[in-house]
Amino acid sequence: MSIQIGAHPSNLTLSVLTHVPELQKGLAGLDVTFRWYKEGRELHGALDAGEINVVGTGSTRAIAAQADDVPIAYIAASKPRTTGAAILVRQDSKVQSPADLAGLRIGHIAGSFHTYFLAAVLDAAGVPFKAVNPVNWAVKDSYRALQDGEIDAWVSMAPYLAPALATNTVRSLIGCDKVIPNRSVFWVHRDVADMGRPVVEAIAHTFADTDRWIGADPRRAARLLAKVIGNVDEDGWTTSIAARRWGLVPADQTVLQEQQAEADLLARHELLRRRIDLREAALGYPLEFDSKAA
Repeated sequence: MSIQIGAHPSNLTLSVLTHVPELQKGLAGLDVTFRWYKEGRELHGALDAGEINVVGTGSTRAIAAQADDVPIAYIAASKPRTTGAAILVRQDSKVQSPADLAGLRIGHIAGSFHTYFLAAVLDAAGVPFKAVNPVNWAVKDSYRALQDGEIDAWVSMAPYLAPALATNTVRSLIGCDKVIPNRSVFWVHRDVADMGRPVVEAIAHTFADTDRWIGADPRRAARLLAKVIGNVDEDGWTTSIAARRWGLVPADQTVLQEQQAEADLLARHELLRRRIDLREAALGYPLEFDSKAA
């Protein structure tokens, strides 16, 4: 059975791994293919179609896949990244608290962790998700859309967040710190998990090595990401990388409990097809890999 890894611009670890052959050495001996997708939400369909069987996304996409009966298992997760996202409004907006978002148009990437972040913010404010008008907006055009009044708020994330705030034309209504863990999660089709611990450990170890490579030299990683992803320049990528916590951890009970809490909240707001039990997505055996950040 071949290992088919799906990469996309929102997962920097897999973006870098896809484009730096030296980091792929830990996968030697495995039949590995890398596939590149424009957006993380494409990976669900790619997994269903058998194009890929190893995935890295935000927390929400894995939950949605399980709710759609895709047999998955978690293998690793990033450390919480509490500075990487915020809901932005224009400086002159009348919106002063999350409760004021009711009835407004909110730009976000549907089906990504944006959905969870927004739902968690609204839930804490006593506002049902269906009370807002979420608009699926291309991230590279969201700042302009907010400025032009096409949307009233924007769920922004790194590396777009810092440049937007630096203009002083927008302000942060609320950041993701103390709202959601904002982890990236790495998961596989159950068929890959069934290949056994040595195979899965090699995959997880390679991901952890790549994560450390990024954190060890933000400028080096930024140079690569500005080329293969773009949207912001090298300086913008450097700032974003330097501000993020690097280092992967095994998908242990803490990670699964966080995922369960998210799944329960999404189900309560009718954002999942069905309720799920995260115990069904546990790997079934422990993994050991060097999870220390550079």
